[in-house]
Amino acid sequence: RLRLGLPAHQPLVLRTSTWTHGMSEWCGSDAQVRKIEMAFIHAMLTLQKIGPTTLVYSIRPQLPHDPAKLSKDLAQVGIVDAFVTNELSLKEMIPAADVVVSPKSSAAAEAVLMDRPAIITDFRPQMDAWAWIRYGILPARREEDVARRLTEVLYDEETQSKLAEGRELGKLWFNGLGNATETIAQEIKKRCLVSVL
Repeated sequence: RLRLGLPAHQPLVLRTSTWTHGMSEWCGSDAQVRKIEMAFIHAMLTLQKIGPTTLVYSIRPQLPHDPAKLSKDLAQVGIVDAFVTNELSLKEMIPAADVVVSPKSSAAAEAVLMDRPAIITDFRPQMDAWAWIRYGILPARREEDVARRLTEVLYDEETQSKLAEGRELGKLWFNGLGNATETIAQEIKKRCLVSVL
């Protein structure tokens, strides 16, 4: 953390963005994305009431967001200890985080592989939570879940213990034998066949 210029002795929440394109359901005009961002901001404000908390907000370089403007916007809503970047990689930031909060993306799997707890924020009804829960990743399926999940991950020892156990399975699941995509596809097929039968 010190190498990145971040506080060493308070919880650090890493918020990642996902890659988007015009055909993506994650595009900037998506109402669900806005709901998720507002829920996340409210969750950070809740955490700040518990104690000092640092937010690192990672923006993918190809997204048209200005880190300085986003920092200013976060400060205006009351999130003062925020570091917004589009220059550092997840490989650099995840090890410094106490929790990674991500839309449904590979960042959560990367967190598991780096032995960090993760929360997936996705309010869509088709979210495949089964693919995350047992592998050390908590889903936040509704707006009110985001603050609760963050508080659990940062302050509840039982949740921390369960997530640590899940990450051990997740490291095998996401890293597997070098065939992660094939393994995930086989699991999806298996679950879809069970649903149909």
